[in-house]
Amino acid sequence: MQTIGKRLRSLSLFVGVAAVAVISSSFLPLSSSVGAGPTSSSTSTVLATTSTTVPSLGVSADPSGRYTILEIGDSLGIDLGWGLRAQLARSPKVSLVEGAQGSTGLSNDWYYPWPPHFSQMLRQHHPQVAVIFLGTNDEQAIHVGGTVCGFNTPCWRNAYAHRVRQMLALAHGSGTKVLWVGSPPMGSPAFSAAMSAINAVVQKEVQSHSDALYVSSSPLAALGGRYRASAIINNHAQLIREPDGIHVNMTGSQLLALFVLQTLRQRFALPSTPAIGMVLR
Repeated sequence: MQTIGKRLRSLSLFVGVAAVAVISSSFLPLSSSVGAGPTSSSTSTVLATTSTTVPSLGVSADPSGRYTILEIGDSLGIDLGWGLRAQLARSPKVSLVEGAQGSTGLSNDWYYPWPPHFSQMLRQHHPQVAVIFLGTNDEQAIHVGGTVCGFNTPCWRNAYAHRVRQMLALAHGSGTKVLWVGSPPMGSPAFSAAMSAINAVVQKEVQSHSDALYVSSSPLAALGGRYRASAIINNHAQLIREPDGIHVNMTGSQLLALFVLQTLRQRFALPSTPAIGMVLR
């Protein structure tokens, strides 16, 4: 597995996230959808392995019989990459490319422009699936030519949607399917509202592409999308958040990674054997 980036923490964010899901080597059905922002019917229930749902985004192995997942994002994306690396330890035919970069996003392209970097990663690694987990750093203005679009204004939403479409078009042009994971709810109501606004733009754009799927980060939310820093996992109370209240610790990252692998298995027909069984109550 490959790691492309170093973790950078943003000191300007003061919020956290929490989780709800049922996981062992598979997920059990949930009664309701949770997470920041709107959810579609495809994310309202976590599917059991006995589901007869036919994968709508099925991928095929490369000529050598292997699969490659490219995972990109910000520092929360780095957290997810750590969890995926741990959960894929028993899946020798699945390669993980960890391409997340701390302090990045689609708004601040002056710092790290994602489209050209994403394009280069797609050309280099030829992944069947790209998992995108961006948004935490995007509550900021976007510069469009000589215009400054304030966060969540119509100008900003149009510009942000354009950047999401750029990412989806790059993946489509490379024959790569996309699983876009929405930003989780945050401890600060104002910041959580910002994440919901970002998720709404992303979900609308992703839903218009037949080779992409949006899912809320429901394992990182309590019922109703409320914040919590710990959860009962395998009958023990365990922290799932870092002390900063923003990022995901190793337990939380493995929890979210298990949900991502479940989704990839059921909706993308990408096989894997999770290495760490977890039951969240």
